[in-house]
Amino acid sequence: QPSILNAIFFGFSSAMLGVSGFETSANFVEEQKPGVFPKTLTNMWLSVSVINVILPTLSIAVLPLDDLVGESSAYALAYLGERVGGSLLRDIVAIDALLVLSGSVLTSYVGVCGLFQRMAGDRCLPEFFSETNAWRGTPHYTILVFFAVCSSMCILLDGDITLLAAIYSISFLLVMGLFAFCGLWLKINRPTLPRPVNTHPMFFVVGLLLVSSAFTAVVLLHPEMLTYFYIYYGITTMTVMLTFARVSIFTAFLNILSHSKVARFMISMFVQKDVAQAWMLQKLQTLRNQGVVYYTKSASVSQINRALQYIEQNEEARWVKV
Repeated sequence: QPSILNAIFFGFSSAMLGVSGFETSANFVEEQKPGVFPKTLTNMWLSVSVINVILPTLSIAVLPLDDLVGESSAYALAYLGERVGGSLLRDIVAIDALLVLSGSVLTSYVGVCGLFQRMAGDRCLPEFFSETNAWRGTPHYTILVFFAVCSSMCILLDGDITLLAAIYSISFLLVMGLFAFCGLWLKINRPTLPRPVNTHPMFFVVGLLLVSSAFTAVVLLHPEMLTYFYIYYGITTMTVMLTFARVSIFTAFLNILSHSKVARFMISMFVQKDVAQAWMLQKLQTLRNQGVVYYTKSASVSQINRALQYIEQNEEARWVKV
C-alpha cells in the first residue's frame, strides 16, 4: 500500500475527473437563455457533490479496497454490481454505462461545434469552421475534423482505455486550469467589466492550485502521454497562430513573388503566377473588409482612439463601426 500522503495526492487527481462536464456547458453558452448557464453549473456541482461522495464510500464499505484498485479497476462499478446483485445487475450497469458514454460523445460534439463556431466568429480559426450544411444546418467541417482527431488518437494509442483516459485527464485539467487563470486575469486587467456574478480572486487562486496539483499527479503517473499531448496541442496552437497571421503571411508571399524569380518559377510549376497573386489579393481584401463593431456609452475621443489602436494592433479588419 502507498503512503497516506501519496494515496491522498493521487486519489485527489483521480477524483478531479469526476467533475468533468463543467467545461462543456461553457462551449455553447451563447446559445443558452440568460440565467441558464449558472443553473447548469449549480446542477452539476450538486450532482458531483452527492454522487461522487456517496458512491465511493459505499463501494469501500462493500468491497475491499484492493479489489477496487486491482485488475477490476477499469470496470469497478460493474464489478461492484456483480458482487452485490449478481450478473443481472452487472449487465444493467454495463448497459447504463454504454448509454451514458454515448450521451457524453454526443455532448462532446455539441460542445466542440459551439466552441469552433465561436472561435471562427472571433477570427481565431478559419471561417470555414463556421459554415453549416444547407441540408441539416450542422457545421459539417467541425464534425469531420473532430471525428478525425478522436479516431487518430484511438489508433495511435491502440484503443488502450488507460492511456486514453490519461490523455483526457491532461486535457481536461488544463482546460479547468485555464478557466481559473483567465478568470483571475480578467479580474486584474478588466476590473470594470460588468459581471452578473462577482467572485473573490482568492477562489480563482485556490482553484488554480488544486487543479495544478491534480495535473501534476496525472503527469507523474503517465509521463509518456505528454508526447501525444504536445503533438495535438502543437497542431491546434499552430492552426490558431496561422489564422492570426494570415494578413502577414499573404503580404509576405506577395512580396516574395514580386521580388524573387525563384519563387515565381516554383509557383508557376503548380499554378499561374497571376492566378496566385489574384487569389492572395482577394483574400487580403476579404480579411480587411471584415467589420468590427465597438460599443461605447459616450463619445470620448480618447477612449475611441484607444479602441481603434487596439483594433489596428490585434484585428485583421480595417472597417470599424462605432
